[in-house]
Amino acid sequence: NVAIEIGGTACNVALNLRQFGARVAVLTAANNSPYSGFATNHLYRQGIDVIVERNDALPLSAFSAHINKAGELLG
Repeated sequence: NVAIEIGGTACNVALNLRQFGARVAVLTAANNSPYSGFATNHLYRQGIDVIVERNDALPLSAFSAHINKAGELLG
């Protein structure tokens, strides 16, 4: 099995809310890189409404963190 996990805190919260059956929309900005397309399509496939402001000037970025049970952000 392969687990796909994407996007900073907003995407992680959106994916978790969706798993609980909530209607979720995410507003974000992204460039037109393959990575940004992959992340956006993954959210769509999970049933999340994704509103993307495309801007080719944005850099490709990555952020690795999660929120623990105490609500603390861990990087």
